[in-house]
Order: sequence, then structure tokens, then C-alpha cells
Amino acid sequence: MTVEYKIVGIAEMPGWQWFTKTSGVRTQSGRAGGLVIAAYENVKRDFNLTRTGYFWMNTAAGTKHDFLESEMQKIAARAGGVDTLLGGELARVAQSARGVSQGFVKVNTHESMMESLGTRTEAIVSQMVRMPMIVLVITTLAVMNTMIASVRTRRWEMGILRAYGVTRGGLVRLIFAEAILIGVCACVICFGFGVFTTLCILKGATSAFSDFLGGVTPSLVIPWAKLSVGFSVAMGVCVLAAVYPAIRTGMEEPGNLLRK
Repeated sequence: MTVEYKIVGIAEMPGWQWFTKTSGVRTQSGRAGGLVIAAYENVKRDFNLTRTGYFWMNTAAGTKHDFLESEMQKIAARAGGVDTLLGGELARVAQSARGVSQGFVKVNTHESMMESLGTRTEAIVSQMVRMPMIVLVITTLAVMNTMIASVRTRRWEMGILRAYGVTRGGLVRLIFAEAILIGVCACVICFGFGVFTTLCILKGATSAFSDFLGGVTPSLVIPWAKLSVGFSVAMGVCVLAAVYPAIRTGMEEPGNLLRK
């Protein structure tokens, strides 16, 4: 059976896919290619709908979430298992899993849906940040080995500095300054690479998966709080890697440093 509707207008609604998914409108359906708004009576007749699945409405100013849910629960109890969703500030009445006519109401507000999306996004970002942190901690030994090798190959130059009057503390500070400089360069290069890669991914995702994204162009949001933790760990790793070679070099006598 083919159902035909006359298109009278096309409205742009960025994010409609996320809205319908998080509100429960299409929890068990496949990927949707579009959202069609039609007269209720026509849809009920053409698709033989016996139940009203959802209600969407704007609530009056000052309406309390708990009050709306309790009032809708009373309607659900009288309706006996009618599937209903108050949307836009949304509520759903559904049958129990065993098919018993026992209705319940779920109310979703605009704020709750935005909070849900924010929570899911935060969880994804946290997972993405966790792996680089683990890799950074593992590479501490490699950074330390690099610092030791760098200092060892310049023992003669450091002996010359000691012979010209550089103190032990000055030599230690020199090594720590080098480690800090390495950490700063690593943070700047990695941050620039990450931003560049993210912009490329966003550009490709917008063009290739525009239908999946529901017409929404993702924006670049830099999680400075999590990045600050990563920057601190990176700097700490570099400074920690310089502790052993700095102390050992500072304790050496100039003659030992100058000896081949």
C-alpha cells in the first residue's frame, strides 16, 4: 500500500534526529531519513493507528515537572496502558513488559534532554582523554632514558661549564630548564596537532554524515579543564625524567666530567 501526501512546506530543524532519539519517539526504529509532520487524523487513517503514542506541548510558565508528571500519571491510570508521550515537555504512558494494562508516565523536558546529551558527550570526551593520559604515563621511562642519554653525551661540555665557574646548582637548573622546554614544546605541538586533526574530522563528518548528524554542524569545543590536567602531567613527566640525570651530573666533579 502506497500513501501519498502533498508537501506544503519544508522546515529546517537542525538536531531533529537527536531530539527524537533522546525523547523516546523512535527508541526501537531504525535510522530515520527525515521527519514528516502531518495531520493526526490523516495519519491515523492511513496507517491504522489504534493508539496515541505521544503528546508534545508547550507548558505554561511556572509549571512544575513533578506536578505535570503526577497529573499525567492519573490519566495513565485511567487510560489503562495507552501509550502516550507528552513532548516538548514530554510524557509517555506504556504497557508493562508482560502486556498487563499498567500505565506509567515519563516526562522529559527540554532541560532534561539537553542534560542527557551533555552527559553522554562528557562521557565520550572523558574516554577519549583517558587513553592519551595512560600513554603519557607509560612513556615516562622513554622520556627519562632520552634525558639521561642527552646529558651523558654532553658531559664534556658540562665539565667545561663547571671549569668556567658554573656552580653545581647552576648546572642542575640548566638541565631542568631543558626538560621544561621539552615539555612546553611537546604540549604546544600536540595541542596544535590535536586541533588540526579535530577540524579535519569535523569537516569530513559534516560532509559525509550530514544525514546521520541531523543537519547539525558540530562545533569545536576545547575542554580546557581536561587539557590542563594533561599539560600538567606532561610537564611533570619531563621534570621527573630530569631529576636523576640532573642530580647525578651536579654531584660530579669537573675533572670527572672532562674525562673522556
